[in-house]
This record gives sequence, C-alpha cells and structure tokens, in this order.
Amino acid sequence: MDAMTQAIEGFITKGAWELTDMLHLKAIEIVGRSLRDSVAEQLEVREEMALGQYIAGMVFSMLA
Repeated sequence: MDAMTQAIEGFITKGAWELTDMLHLKAIEIVGRSLRDSVAEQLEVREEMALGQYIAGMVFSMLA
C-alpha cells in the first residue's frame, strides 16, 4: 500500500509535471494489478510489485 500511496501522492502533488505524471500512472497501474496477488503469496507476481514500488519511489524522489 505504501507504493500505491506514494504513486498517488506524487501524481496529485503541485510539483508534478508531464514526465512524473506518466511514470506515476504507470506505477499505479502495475501496483494496482499486482497488489492483491502479491499479498496472497503468489511469488511470481512479487517481481511485478517490486517494479511498481521501484518506479513509484524513483519518481517520487524526482519531486524533492
């Protein structure tokens, strides 16, 4: 949930711009489709979840 929160917060912040919006939306998409299955211990989905978390964190740091 932290990755999803970071991605949404980054998307709606005043400092967002076109590139960060695009990447935050991609992170929201990836995390949204893999969150439930990764919590349900489906290990193959955890790689996707890790990618979504990475993108959300990386782009969020671009706003600082």
